[in-house]
Amino acid sequence: MKKSIPCLILILLLCLPCLGACTKPATSDPDLPTSEQFAVYTERIAALEAELKRQQEEKYISDSLYEAKIRALESQLNIQRPDSGSGEAAVVYHYQLKEGKATITGFEGTAKFLNLPDTLDGYPVVAIGERAFEGKELTAVVLPEGLETIEWFAFYNCASLSEVSLPASLTLIGHAVFDGCPNVTLCCPAGSYAAQYAQSYGLPLIKS
Repeated sequence: MKKSIPCLILILLLCLPCLGACTKPATSDPDLPTSEQFAVYTERIAALEAELKRQQEEKYISDSLYEAKIRALESQLNIQRPDSGSGEAAVVYHYQLKEGKATITGFEGTAKFLNLPDTLDGYPVVAIGERAFEGKELTAVVLPEGLETIEWFAFYNCASLSEVSLPASLTLIGHAVFDGCPNVTLCCPAGSYAAQYAQSYGLPLIKS
């Protein structure tokens, strides 16, 4: 019996470190967020979600306004081209070809508003021919980008013509193109050849 006491003491001494480890109070994991940090994260997430919702709403409003403007412009265009709802082309253009490029020489139709195409049957439109629209009852004309030349008397005596939009690509406007158009205003890119032409002939000008 006396011999077993030292053995028990030795066992207790060996177990003391384990007992100390078992009874040591638990400490918090430094990798886990505190309640204050969690509250900050939650607040940031809520703010980001609110900002995302705001931007989505702004984009929806912007897209809706853009679509409304497009519909309004299309409606105005249809009003100015009353024959466009017939299911047939409102305007049929006549043209001549030279070196694979088209020169418009006239048109058939009753439209008072012309938005000229930049190609005809796949050929690029580069010129408006001499006297092409002479005497026509036009009120407004938009000429396409890529157009290079307007030949003599192209819009001569178009008395109702009030606005012509000219592209930056123009490099030549012939003699008396807008003679007999007392109320015409030219819309041109600032610094373009067309703008210089309008200023040199004293024509009303709107710069874009």
